[in-house]
Amino acid sequence: MRMLSFGTELLLCVAVSCVGARSPAQSAQSFSGDWDENNATEIALQISRSWRSATPDHIQGAPEKATQSDVYAFLPFDKSGVTRWLVLVAQSPPDYTCHACAPVTGGVIFTRVRDGFEADYDQPKIISLGAFGKPPQTHVQNLGHGRPAIAFEMNSMAQGYATTTLTLVTEVEGKLKKVLSLETAASNEAAALPENQTFKWRAALEFVPGPNPQYYDIRATSTGTREIKDGPNAGKVRPQSSTVIYRFSDGAYQEQPK
Repeated sequence: MRMLSFGTELLLCVAVSCVGARSPAQSAQSFSGDWDENNATEIALQISRSWRSATPDHIQGAPEKATQSDVYAFLPFDKSGVTRWLVLVAQSPPDYTCHACAPVTGGVIFTRVRDGFEADYDQPKIISLGAFGKPPQTHVQNLGHGRPAIAFEMNSMAQGYATTTLTLVTEVEGKLKKVLSLETAASNEAAALPENQTFKWRAALEFVPGPNPQYYDIRATSTGTREIKDGPNAGKVRPQSSTVIYRFSDGAYQEQPK
């Protein structure tokens, strides 16, 4: 994960701004030539300074204190034949000193214009996820033809219980919005429990065409062992496999009845 630091600044809100209209910080924010991460970083960090004008808020899990802004990902974000890049900016406590903190991730979308790239729009708060003050791993996942999404994958561990969570964010009605968050793996192998109480499972995801022509269905097939929740064998584990379909409806992915 690449981290480019901007320094420290006072912690102020990063609530979602109006998207689709260019913010004052973006006036003439462009560079000529091919895509250049250094130029994009300079512009994105400059734009992130304007996010402080929103309502005061705190980074999740952190007291009010100075924060630092870091560019940590450059994601190709083409749409409808237009070349675009999404630059992700995390606002975190200085030097990631707060282990319980989840940084706030915002972003700037750059669009190809004539002889260069221009900051098209920015969004101060896309999501608040992470651990030890750092954002989760991320990559691009297509949710349909010409419909890129940001896939945030986060691993967490607590008292021997490990989980992996996938969160998908895509553009819905002109702004970046979380459309699905689900666990894709879990295990308590590090909890040192008896064998009949130790479980481990993982879900494989497939993005397949479905009834919605704009968004793929997501098929999650889970295999492994899971804990029995109810009945006389509650607390024990058993082999289990299942398939769940998630379909886009009303602005987000919904689990479909079996």
